[in-house]
Amino acid sequence: GPALLLLGAGWGFVLERLGYTPEPQQVAEALLREQGWVQVCAMVFVALLAPVLEEFVFRGWLLPVVGRGLSWHRHGRNVALVLTSLGFASMHADAPWALPPLFVIGFVCGWLRFRSGSTWPGVLAHAGNNGIALAVVVVGAS
Repeated sequence: GPALLLLGAGWGFVLERLGYTPEPQQVAEALLREQGWVQVCAMVFVALLAPVLEEFVFRGWLLPVVGRGLSWHRHGRNVALVLTSLGFASMHADAPWALPPLFVIGFVCGWLRFRSGSTWPGVLAHAGNNGIALAVVVVGAS
Protein backbone atom coordinates (compact mmCIF):
# COMPACT_ATOMS: atom_id res chain seq x y z
CA GLY A 1 0.00 0.00 0.00
CA PRO A 2 2.36 2.79 1.14
CA ALA A 3 5.08 1.84 -1.36
CA LEU A 4 2.55 1.91 -4.20
CA LEU A 5 1.26 5.28 -3.00
CA LEU A 6 4.83 6.62 -2.99
CA LEU A 7 5.28 5.29 -6.52
CA GLY A 8 2.14 7.13 -7.62
CA ALA A 9 3.22 10.35 -5.92
CA GLY A 10 6.69 10.09 -7.43
CA TRP A 11 5.27 9.47 -10.88
CA GLY A 12 2.94 12.47 -10.48
CA PHE A 13 5.93 14.62 -9.46
CA VAL A 14 7.90 13.53 -12.54
CA LEU A 15 4.95 14.27 -14.84
CA GLU A 16 4.45 17.73 -13.32
CA ARG A 17 8.17 18.52 -13.80
CA LEU A 18 7.75 17.56 -17.45
CA GLY A 19 4.93 20.08 -17.73
CA TYR A 20 2.04 17.64 -17.73
CA THR A 21 -0.66 17.75 -15.08
CA PRO A 22 -2.43 14.40 -14.97
CA GLU A 23 -6.18 14.40 -14.54
CA PRO A 24 -7.71 12.13 -11.88
CA GLN A 25 -9.16 8.86 -13.08
CA GLN A 26 -12.73 9.00 -14.32
CA VAL A 27 -13.91 6.82 -11.42
CA ALA A 28 -12.58 9.32 -8.88
CA GLU A 29 -14.25 12.19 -10.72
CA ALA A 30 -17.56 10.31 -10.78
CA LEU A 31 -17.33 9.58 -7.05
CA LEU A 32 -16.94 13.23 -6.27
CA ARG A 33 -20.10 14.07 -8.22
CA GLU A 34 -22.23 11.55 -6.32
CA GLN A 35 -23.90 12.18 -2.97
CA GLY A 36 -25.18 10.14 -0.04
CA TRP A 37 -25.54 6.37 -0.21
CA VAL A 38 -24.61 6.24 -3.92
CA GLN A 39 -21.22 7.73 -3.10
CA VAL A 40 -20.75 5.37 -0.15
CA CYS A 41 -21.62 2.31 -2.27
CA ALA A 42 -19.27 3.45 -5.02
CA MET A 43 -16.46 3.94 -2.51
CA VAL A 44 -17.00 0.46 -1.04
CA PHE A 45 -16.87 -0.95 -4.56
CA VAL A 46 -13.64 0.88 -5.43
CA ALA A 47 -11.90 0.14 -2.14
CA LEU A 48 -13.07 -3.44 -1.48
CA LEU A 49 -15.11 -5.21 -4.12
CA ALA A 50 -13.13 -4.20 -7.22
CA PRO A 51 -9.81 -5.38 -5.73
CA VAL A 52 -11.32 -8.76 -4.84
CA LEU A 53 -12.88 -9.22 -8.29
CA GLU A 54 -9.87 -7.96 -10.22
CA GLU A 55 -7.32 -9.94 -8.24
CA PHE A 56 -9.25 -13.18 -8.58
CA VAL A 57 -9.60 -12.61 -12.34
CA PHE A 58 -6.08 -11.33 -13.10
CA ARG A 59 -3.94 -13.10 -10.50
CA GLY A 60 -6.18 -15.95 -9.38
CA TRP A 61 -7.25 -17.16 -12.82
CA LEU A 62 -5.46 -15.41 -15.71
CA LEU A 63 -1.90 -15.42 -14.34
CA PRO A 64 -1.82 -19.21 -13.77
CA VAL A 65 -3.53 -19.88 -17.13
CA VAL A 66 -1.04 -17.73 -19.06
CA GLY A 67 1.82 -19.20 -17.01
CA ARG A 68 0.75 -22.76 -17.89
CA GLY A 69 0.40 -21.72 -21.53
CA LEU A 70 3.98 -20.49 -21.48
CA SER A 71 5.34 -23.42 -19.47
CA TRP A 72 7.45 -24.47 -22.47
CA HIS A 73 9.37 -21.18 -22.21
CA ARG A 74 12.28 -20.96 -19.79
CA HIS A 75 10.97 -17.67 -18.38
CA GLY A 76 7.28 -18.45 -18.90
CA ARG A 77 6.23 -17.54 -15.39
CA ASN A 78 7.94 -14.14 -15.59
CA VAL A 79 6.55 -13.49 -19.08
CA ALA A 80 3.07 -14.35 -17.77
CA LEU A 81 3.57 -11.89 -14.92
CA VAL A 82 4.58 -9.10 -17.33
CA LEU A 83 1.75 -9.85 -19.81
CA THR A 84 -0.98 -9.96 -17.17
CA SER A 85 0.39 -6.80 -15.55
CA LEU A 86 0.23 -5.05 -18.93
CA GLY A 87 -3.34 -6.27 -19.37
CA PHE A 88 -4.28 -5.00 -15.92
CA ALA A 89 -2.68 -1.61 -16.59
CA SER A 90 -4.32 -1.31 -20.02
CA MET A 91 -7.74 -2.08 -18.58
CA HIS A 92 -7.41 0.69 -15.98
CA ALA A 93 -5.53 3.42 -17.81
CA ASP A 94 -7.57 6.49 -18.65
CA ALA A 95 -4.46 8.04 -20.17
CA PRO A 96 -1.00 6.86 -21.26
CA TRP A 97 0.65 8.53 -18.25
CA ALA A 98 -1.26 6.13 -15.95
CA LEU A 99 0.20 2.95 -17.48
CA PRO A 100 3.54 2.75 -15.58
CA PRO A 101 2.16 2.96 -12.02
CA LEU A 102 -0.75 0.64 -12.90
CA PHE A 103 1.69 -1.85 -14.41
CA VAL A 104 3.72 -1.79 -11.19
CA ILE A 105 0.59 -2.37 -9.08
CA GLY A 106 -0.33 -5.36 -11.25
CA PHE A 107 3.23 -6.66 -11.16
CA VAL A 108 3.47 -6.40 -7.36
CA CYS A 109 0.13 -8.16 -6.88
CA GLY A 110 1.22 -10.91 -9.30
CA TRP A 111 4.56 -11.26 -7.52
CA LEU A 112 2.70 -11.59 -4.22
CA ARG A 113 0.56 -14.32 -5.81
CA PHE A 114 3.64 -16.27 -6.89
CA ARG A 115 5.47 -15.67 -3.64
CA SER A 116 2.62 -16.68 -1.32
CA GLY A 117 0.71 -19.16 -3.47
CA SER A 118 -2.45 -17.25 -2.61
CA THR A 119 -4.44 -14.46 -4.24
CA TRP A 120 -5.28 -12.82 -0.90
CA PRO A 121 -2.02 -10.88 -0.33
CA GLY A 122 -2.55 -9.17 -3.70
CA VAL A 123 -6.17 -8.45 -2.77
CA LEU A 124 -4.97 -6.76 0.44
CA ALA A 125 -2.28 -4.75 -1.38
CA HIS A 126 -4.73 -3.75 -4.13
CA ALA A 127 -7.44 -2.79 -1.61
CA GLY A 128 -4.92 -0.82 0.43
CA ASN A 129 -3.74 1.04 -2.65
CA ASN A 130 -7.31 1.83 -3.77
CA GLY A 131 -8.36 2.85 -0.26
CA ILE A 132 -5.43 5.22 0.16
CA ALA A 133 -5.92 6.70 -3.32
CA LEU A 134 -9.63 7.14 -2.65
CA ALA A 135 -8.93 8.85 0.68
CA VAL A 136 -6.48 11.21 -1.03
CA VAL A 137 -9.05 12.13 -3.68
CA VAL A 138 -11.89 12.64 -1.19
CA VAL A 139 -9.78 14.64 1.29
CA GLY A 140 -8.31 16.71 -1.54
CA ALA A 141 -11.79 17.58 -2.81
CA SER A 142 -13.05 18.79 0.56
